[in-house]
Amino acid sequence: MFVIAGCFTFKGICLRTFLHLFLTACILRGKILIMRLGLPLTHIEYEYSQKMLDGFIDYVKQTGESCLVFVSKQPGACETDFAYQEWSVSKFFNKKNIDGLLMPTAALCRHIGEPKMIEIVKQYSKKLPTFSVITEIEGIPSLIVDSTKTFRTFVSHLIEKHNKKSFAFMGINCKSEDILLRYKIFKEVLSEHDIPFDKNLLLFGDYTVDSSITVLEKNFKRKEDVNFDALICVTDEMALGAIEYLTSIGLDVPGDVAVTGFDNTFRSNYCFPSLSTVDQRVSYQIYSSAMLLRDMVNGKEVPPLSFIHSSCCMRASCGCLDKYDTRYLSVDENGTYTPREDKFFNDIAFTFFDKRDQNLKILNFVEELHSNLSLERLVHRLERHLLDFDIKQCAICLYRQPVAVLPNEEYNLPDEAYIYYLKNQKQTTPIVDDQNFFDCSESLLPDNKLDDFTGVQIVKMIYHGEYQYGYMIMSFDAIDCTTYQLIFSLLSKFIASAYDVTMSERQQSNLQQMNLNLSILSKTDEMTGILNRRGFLFAAQQQLNIAASLEQTGLVIYGDMDGLKYINDTFGHDAGDRAILAEVELLSKTFRTADIIGRLGGDEFAILSVSLSMQIFEKLKQRLDLLCSEWNAKNSEPFKLSISLGAVEFDKDNYNLLELLKKADAEQYKEKRGKKESRK
Repeated sequence: MFVIAGCFTFKGICLRTFLHLFLTACILRGKILIMRLGLPLTHIEYEYSQKMLDGFIDYVKQTGESCLVFVSKQPGACETDFAYQEWSVSKFFNKKNIDGLLMPTAALCRHIGEPKMIEIVKQYSKKLPTFSVITEIEGIPSLIVDSTKTFRTFVSHLIEKHNKKSFAFMGINCKSEDILLRYKIFKEVLSEHDIPFDKNLLLFGDYTVDSSITVLEKNFKRKEDVNFDALICVTDEMALGAIEYLTSIGLDVPGDVAVTGFDNTFRSNYCFPSLSTVDQRVSYQIYSSAMLLRDMVNGKEVPPLSFIHSSCCMRASCGCLDKYDTRYLSVDENGTYTPREDKFFNDIAFTFFDKRDQNLKILNFVEELHSNLSLERLVHRLERHLLDFDIKQCAICLYRQPVAVLPNEEYNLPDEAYIYYLKNQKQTTPIVDDQNFFDCSESLLPDNKLDDFTGVQIVKMIYHGEYQYGYMIMSFDAIDCTTYQLIFSLLSKFIASAYDVTMSERQQSNLQQMNLNLSILSKTDEMTGILNRRGFLFAAQQQLNIAASLEQTGLVIYGDMDGLKYINDTFGHDAGDRAILAEVELLSKTFRTADIIGRLGGDEFAILSVSLSMQIFEKLKQRLDLLCSEWNAKNSEPFKLSISLGAVEFDKDNYNLLELLKKADAEQYKEKRGKKESRK
């Protein structure tokens, strides 16, 4: 406690005023001189990323600072249909959320190439202090790992020590300069030793164990097909896959083929045989870079370029250690042996049982939350499950309504989000605040609530398909990264499902409040079970009125089955009824549970979808066409399913259902006419 009495002056400033200004300047975010650094990290389930995270944790332990890890895919990622959604987390890279940004540039440039990634990093450097790891960027302080000499020694070692004559090289078909440099050094060393390299032995994996197995299985079916005695892989994961496959076809590693990796992951120590690799000291890279970035934020001058050096870890897979001898962990390029500690095997056993316990908790998590819960019921079940995973700090923020995010299109964060769930060191009782909205494009949490989160926090987008629902912030503590990734993925799906259930429940509640007392017979189509014309017109207009009052937009869609009259005339009305029932099933699979679907009569359908955009509608049409094609291929019916759809947008000034249906029908007719003309 400070007690200020009297009124002295210091260089013309009242002492009381001076101390007040000093304390105000020191107490940043409610803590004395505490800053928050940010680190984007891809594929946290992979050990390379886990090592980077370990470096950030070491930094936090050393400094007591708070850090945010933004979980993302690389810019331009396309591993899955919706991987591009992950990079949306980069919208939170601003001074409201972090004081400095640590960019592992080489790990982020796989899909867009290093020049484009450097351009992105430079853009962020204009907004807040930014530091580049692994890649040197002019004008931005950088730390690089010098592996040139080490990797050269590593390849030479296989030739000079183990007398290897024929090499295969497994790289990655990407734009990473770091990976390309390893291949360049490899070819130079072979040339210096007059060893030719067969370009057919240049193989491409995709970072993972499975990709390595796949490419080897494709090219070398039997052990007699293997025409090399050394395989150099640019990641440990691919090297582990190579060992697994080569031994499965009857080859001995290292007796028949020496296999090496790169990264010195934890698994490389205890696989059989143990893996010879290069240690890039990944954790130390991040720790050192974070320390330098901290100095930058504090206004200290840092060198434009810093270096750390990698080292060789020779083990059994190249022949340096006996694979049955467990006394040593590795031997380096100078011939120095590192003994293996007894604690190493205890750690393996502990890890095994800990993983098993976590898997059981995940199973319980899925079983309890998989049912169709509303947002309200889901949030009340989260607390116990988060504690099961030792997650004591968590914030989940949801947008006012889901936002459609399309690939290769500029995207801006919504202006409004609310706290769906919040618990941290200060907020011991979880809170739900769905009445107060804040501008999430400015700050991750309102009212400096982010300052109450301590240690390392992971930030992850919540999305399902094209729709983004919000984001979550979660403490990183005792759980391994793979479990975190599972929790993130499951929570995203549960929240998306709960949102649809909630919207459906609210819709039903609103319709009931408006005295929607139609009988089941009068509002539903007897054959299909969906709304009939009367039921759809009433329900959809009420929903349009609600949407207009909330200034929501969306689409009214008109559908007309193609060729139903031909089906009835040719194969009979029973076949026509089966076609209608099948089309209803496919429409239900295509649209959301919150959308209103009705049969207007015969072969005509209508759909009301709040928040749906024309861009997403075009994708839904493609999806529906694909479902029809798959149904036609799988079923033995004599007819083919097809439907034409047309849509118009509604807003607060245009929500008369009958007028909208007329316009949507006209759009549908254009599509149907286009189909007929294309068949001529």
